Amino acid sequence: MVDSKLVDKQVFRTLIPANSLNAENFQELASHAKLEELPTGRFLFKKGEMDRKAVYVLSGEVELTGEDGTTIIRGGTPESCHPLANQQPRQMSARTKSNCTITRLDI
Repeated sequence: MVDSKLVDKQVFRTLIPANSLNAENFQELASHAKLEELPTGRFLFKKGEMDRKAVYVLSGEVELTGEDGTTIIRGGTPESCHPLANQQPRQMSARTKSNCTITRLDI
């Protein structure tokens, strides 16, 4: 289910590279960053897709699966401040391992 709430600006300031934007660009991007609440088992993206989005895990756990194995990213950790597997087309698949809160930003 998609929640229409915006990402808290204090949380948004922790996301990389959003935290390095000038004030005007930061405000513009932050005004479009919406929270998404997702259940366990939902794909965020699949290997090979081109979605032109930067996806951040704010809470919960996401499993990244690729040719080199599997990695778990937990919201609230230093790793979650970076977008998930940001290459386009996607080099990995990302699936929620628990209930998650994420945000997606246009890139």
